[in-house]
Amino acid sequence: MYLTQVLGLKQILSADIELAKNYRFCIALSQELTHQDSELFEKMVSAMKIAKAEIETVVIESGDFSQTSALIVLYMNHDPGVLGQWKQIQGKKVIETLHPSLLIQAPQRKRETWEHMKNVLRELGLE
Repeated sequence: MYLTQVLGLKQILSADIELAKNYRFCIALSQELTHQDSELFEKMVSAMKIAKAEIETVVIESGDFSQTSALIVLYMNHDPGVLGQWKQIQGKKVIETLHPSLLIQAPQRKRETWEHMKNVLRELGLE
């Protein structure tokens, strides 16, 4: 039993390392974060309970998602279109939500954004 637990842990750790290399998940930002934005962003990411090493973070100003190898993308857009709906873009599954700077201006929309983030967790099989 002990050996099974150790081997199981080894397989989990190996899977985590492999996941981190391939970035199954990406958070794409439509613009750079300010100091204030980055504080909120860090809280948002930690609430997802995914190791930072497993999340690729990129700035995509032109909507070009080819910059990421991840197949699932949470797009935090400063100029949002349709929020919370999955779209196929450049072979990636993308869900759009509000950029942290907009949440600072409209904190009442944090719950809505959290629901979008939970959709990502479900898609990753983590919720």
